[in-house]
Amino acid sequence: MPWFRQTDEVDAEDLLNRVRRDSVLDLQQTSLWNDEFGGRDEGEFRLPGLEVTDGQVAKVKMLGPGIDTERVAVDALLALLLTNQEIYLGQSYQCVSTLSGSPLADVFEIKRRRLLHAPDKESPITRVFELTKIPNLARLVMNDKRNLSKLRKLSRSRHGVTFRDWFQSRSNYL
Repeated sequence: MPWFRQTDEVDAEDLLNRVRRDSVLDLQQTSLWNDEFGGRDEGEFRLPGLEVTDGQVAKVKMLGPGIDTERVAVDALLALLLTNQEIYLGQSYQCVSTLSGSPLADVFEIKRRRLLHAPDKESPITRVFELTKIPNLARLVMNDKRNLSKLRKLSRSRHGVTFRDWFQSRSNYL
């Protein structure tokens, strides 16, 4: 049996509708949410940067270089939508492994707090990064997309291969 399968069509509007509510609920768990954003009806909200004129959105915002997910609510919502779409598709297709450009650990922590009504807690990986001075590669890429190509080149270098071999040989110690 091949490790790949035929591509399936996914209706983008249906996918968006399946993750929209979760993404807004996730955004409400961040420091970016302001109660003034909420509308009268569920699913209705008014984020700065998405002004509506005569029933039409005045400008289009896209996820890409130059967005600021840590300070701009609309940018954070776009990132959450993308991440939730990846999670949804992974579950739908029963993926056992995935590679993502999205900050999945951050989104899972938001979901943990929301679904378990749990207080904020420092992410264990964040603590490891602080103690060992290991750079947070996800944040490095999110801050400057050009770093992704640098990381790819580094991972294919002989140093990257040596590191992975060493790391895998030590996995029993974790």
